[in-house]
Amino acid sequence: MNGLRMLAAWTVAAAAIAMWVGWPDVTAWMTTNQALAAWVQAVGAIAAIVGAAAVATSQAASGRREAAERRLENELAKLQAIKQIIRRIVIELNHAKVVIEDNRTDLLDAAVERIEQVRGAISRLPVFEFPTPELVFLLLRTDRDLYLVTQTLQRFQGNPSDRHSRQALVSIARHKGNAREARDHCEVAISNAEKRHAAILP
Repeated sequence: MNGLRMLAAWTVAAAAIAMWVGWPDVTAWMTTNQALAAWVQAVGAIAAIVGAAAVATSQAASGRREAAERRLENELAKLQAIKQIIRRIVIELNHAKVVIEDNRTDLLDAAVERIEQVRGAISRLPVFEFPTPELVFLLLRTDRDLYLVTQTLQRFQGNPSDRHSRQALVSIARHKGNAREARDHCEVAISNAEKRHAAILP
């Protein structure tokens, strides 16, 4: 863009000189000066080189900006999908807690099935494409937590006050804390990606 500005400045300066000197005098000098053709060719060649370089630089910068914008949009889409899965994890952990606390043995099978559905969604995520390595660790830890909850539910005997059930509730509370940590990390990653996306927009 600096080349285009320089070219424009020289053009304006030439026009101003022509108006100041008087156009008839300029044309008279052009017809009598034998070296004018060479000067015109030289200036034209320089202007063409400067203009081509400026256009190429502008196109390259635009291409890099568009590529960065696509990468950030892809990252945001992944983070939003992960956030929805984590939100579902918290819901299912709350449901497991209710099953034990309220002695809802009739809901045990459904609770286990729904947790396994969430674990299936996690297993299908391309972990090597996650935006941050920490998010990979947090989500895989949450998947392990869900597995432990399914084991707890399958061992539940319908007595929420026995020692095993009390330990299960404590365990579920800890697992919910892990899921919330993953959710908070995901929200921070989304916020940072949105800021970077806004910064590169024209």
